[in-house]
Amino acid sequence: MSTCVPVKKPWGVWAVRLASSAAGPAVAWLQADGGREEYGTKAEARARADALNAGTRPDTRRYEPRPSADGPPYPQVRVQLTGQDGNTFAILVRCQAAMRDAGCAESEVDGFVLEAISRDYDHLLRTCTHWFDVQ
Repeated sequence: MSTCVPVKKPWGVWAVRLASSAAGPAVAWLQADGGREEYGTKAEARARADALNAGTRPDTRRYEPRPSADGPPYPQVRVQLTGQDGNTFAILVRCQAAMRDAGCAESEVDGFVLEAISRDYDHLLRTCTHWFDVQ
């Protein structure tokens, strides 16, 4: 049984307007009926974000799922990134080791890796700081 359990949080969709947009960069939670749209799982938020991304120009705007509450979903996993090798693979190995040391199941480790490598280097770093207590 895994001892590494994510903190349960409702999920939302983060709207990101890129610098290449005529209106300039901005970020905000996706709103509906005067409040933030929330979803029970990351998969639901991802489906909504993907649907919105299908109808936008990727060079000006994108949508991505994020936990609605503050703080990392795995606060018990501590990862030292400052003062360390900044190579993508070195960061992934360090995070995987920290998850395993905290008792996370391999499926949770695999989920992190898939999310972290789904885009570019900046997304990898955002994913690390989003998932863990990064030092």
